[in-house]
Amino acid sequence: MSKDTTTKTTTTIERQMVRATQTGFYRAQLVTPGTTFALISPSDFSSKWMVKVDASEPDQLVAAYTTRKRRPGEEPASSAFTPATSTAKAGKSAPTPTGNASVI
Repeated sequence: MSKDTTTKTTTTIERQMVRATQTGFYRAQLVTPGTTFALISPSDFSSKWMVKVDASEPDQLVAAYTTRKRRPGEEPASSAFTPATSTAKAGKSAPTPTGNASVI
């Protein structure tokens, strides 16, 4: 009986840094010439408006979808998909903008 010995190999993925040579659009952002940034996938490279640079270059693109902090006293926006909270007491209907008068 032979033992199967497998060795675990870890591969480090080195980020591919590029510099924009022309204005382009990447990571949902407009990239101006001279900006260095990391590619998410090596297949994202475009020789039309990018050149490869050293991996030690800083990534100058800021995340496009950052969560904005709320201001003091600010309430979250209401959504059309969530029901509005009712201020009417049980058994009574909430007042309407036109009262009981029909607008039709």
